[in-house]
Amino acid sequence: MKQFDLFECQKELDIQAKREQMFQKWRLLPPERLILAGTPNRRRLGEELADGYCMVWEQALHRCQGLPPNQEIWLNHIEKPEYWVMNWNDDPCGEHIEICPFCHANLACGEGDAVLIKADDGWWRILGFMEAE
Repeated sequence: MKQFDLFECQKELDIQAKREQMFQKWRLLPPERLILAGTPNRRRLGEELADGYCMVWEQALHRCQGLPPNQEIWLNHIEKPEYWVMNWNDDPCGEHIEICPFCHANLACGEGDAVLIKADDGWWRILGFMEAE
């Protein structure tokens, strides 16, 4: 016979409520959200990305005028403070940078524009919030 732990049951209810809240947020998001330099949202970029990583937001990318199309500068939200990585083409071996070589924004100090990329629906299908294909 399985014994129920009231604290475990409450914890599961809390987790489910948080997931429901995240799903509703994700459902209403645009594919990308621009975060402008100097705004309160830019200062909280790493926190926003980390909260529900891969369920709400897939990644945060730096955006600037000089960035070539085959270049990507992305935020590694695990490392603190802001830890930005530059990749060429689809090369998985990126290079840590603190200052953007194209617009000279000090990314490590929270400067420069960024865009949050919405996560795909994979986790929501697995968790039963959407029908699996």
